[in-house]
Amino acid sequence: MAIDIVSRAIEDMIKIKELIDKSNSILMQCNLKPDADGAGIARRSKDLPQLVYTIGLVPSLIFYMSKSEEKTYKTILEYLNQSKINESSICECRNNRCSKKDLANELGKGEGAGYTTLLALSTRYLLDEK
Repeated sequence: MAIDIVSRAIEDMIKIKELIDKSNSILMQCNLKPDADGAGIARRSKDLPQLVYTIGLVPSLIFYMSKSEEKTYKTILEYLNQSKINESSICECRNNRCSKKDLANELGKGEGAGYTTLLALSTRYLLDEK
């Protein structure tokens, strides 16, 4: 049975927004500036279709894999599938900073942000379209 792609996309974006809100809440608890705004995700959402058109699906996803963190990928995929998250995976505060590998950085606007989220979303849709 095919998935309703529009409903799934709306549900997933709501879940990503929830992750962004949780991330900002954790950052504030750690006395850090809440800067998770999804800008990286928006940027990658615009880039991925053109990349797929230019070089193909598999090379595009491999490129996104090369830019992704495995731990963050698993966290996002688990949240999309089950709406559960271990808050320590969002940001482990150390010296008033988050590790660059934490989910908070993936959801922000930094240079490497967004790749892992788009890879997780793509994986989820590809696995459901059997």
